[in-house]
Amino acid sequence: MSAINVNSITGRTGTHGPVLTGITTATNGIHVTGGSGLDLTGSLGIITATTYKVGAAVTISSGGVEVVGVTTTQTLKVGTAGTTLNTTASGDVTTLGRFGVGTTPDELLHIRSASDPTIRIDNTGGTARQGYITVTDAGDMEFRARSNNSDGQFIFYGYGGITDDEQVRIDSPGRLLVGTSSALDTSAGRQLQVADANGAFLLLGRDDTTVGDGPNLGGIHFYGNDTTSNAWTKLGAIDCSSDGVHGAGDNPTKLVFSTTADSESSPTERMRINRLGGLKAAANGAAYVSVSSPLESHELTTDASGWPALYVVNRNSSSPEGVQIYHTTDKNNTGSNFLNCYGSATLRAAIRSNGGLANYQSNNVDLSDERTKRDISSVSSTWDCVQAWDVVNYNYLEDTANDTARIGVIAQQVQQHCPEVVVPYQEAEDAVLDDDGNVVTPAKEERLGVREQQMMWMAIKALQEAQTRIETLETQNADLLTRVSALEG
Repeated sequence: MSAINVNSITGRTGTHGPVLTGITTATNGIHVTGGSGLDLTGSLGIITATTYKVGAAVTISSGGVEVVGVTTTQTLKVGTAGTTLNTTASGDVTTLGRFGVGTTPDELLHIRSASDPTIRIDNTGGTARQGYITVTDAGDMEFRARSNNSDGQFIFYGYGGITDDEQVRIDSPGRLLVGTSSALDTSAGRQLQVADANGAFLLLGRDDTTVGDGPNLGGIHFYGNDTTSNAWTKLGAIDCSSDGVHGAGDNPTKLVFSTTADSESSPTERMRINRLGGLKAAANGAAYVSVSSPLESHELTTDASGWPALYVVNRNSSSPEGVQIYHTTDKNNTGSNFLNCYGSATLRAAIRSNGGLANYQSNNVDLSDERTKRDISSVSSTWDCVQAWDVVNYNYLEDTANDTARIGVIAQQVQQHCPEVVVPYQEAEDAVLDDDGNVVTPAKEERLGVREQQMMWMAIKALQEAQTRIETLETQNADLLTRVSALEG
């Protein structure tokens, strides 16, 4: 017989599908050779006595199907045509529902091979769309995806209850994408990219309920292999560690930043932010003035030869400003300085909170080189102007009753006679209001100041004029004395 179609055969039908009767060409059940094999539209039942059991071996030579045994503990084995079916060269389905390839299965699907067993899945809707899962001889598990001649992507989904939601993707360039199906940045080296509607965060933790002073809580380390041995070497780091012993409700930490210098091969700490937010930064191998005290102070330290320790640059071309030092309380005294300038342990200069400049006497130098000046001419008489200045004693409004009276001038009075030495000290500004009309920044009135150095040179000019007048009077007086002496003689 070349082929048998069960639907075309008149026979008895049982609860397990059609049952063929009257065929005696096979010595063991049904034996079909040639043609296209055995085509069953129902399930295959093998009659043993009066019940349906798995038994009485069935062999299809072209498909390699064999049903053996008569008890519920036997198996269905699948192999290639013409081979002897056994547990090492066949598929094996047990009555427990397990399927083994090359082995008696211990799990629902169990595949075994002497070398790199692989599962291959093809999508026939395109060219060479394939996926592979392999366990290597080294015990590694490999996943491969191919799309024609390009690398495929690995996509992991979670089930959101109604639809499948993509969770993680490894795209064809090898980028790990979390929360996004497309790369945020396709530039080289952007291998980890995370997106989330609430913002993406990278969390690092130390699983330790007893943390002393100093242990790391986590960090990001940077490696390179363009080194002496071409081995991967740590060249930079950002570390978070405890900044004191931890306890319940008391968990001080610090951040430490490390880089590798020229002619070095390992990173050195360059900056830290301590538990109170104090910033400590040291450049060119310099040591911190103090790591632990005072914790509240910021510190910039360097060992630069011939270079400033700090540059502050404002590149705005319209209205640039420089450094601002701000006290939240106006001490207005000689102790709470805005700026202290030390040479080792010696205070050389200070800008005090009362606005005064304190420094070593006779050290001030003003640029006065002729090569830096133009339109040079002699000053006309300042005699009348200086004579009109009203030099007064006064105190500022914020001075206390016990403060010593100051000596100076009143800008408005000087302006009446010598307006060229009076300038605005504070420009007038309107108040800044919010949308409800509330004052955000109060208005400022104009305040006047005087150019004291200019006034000093005007006073010197007046003194020169006074010297000329005195010398003239002295000459006249000597002449008169000569005449009087002659008359008396």
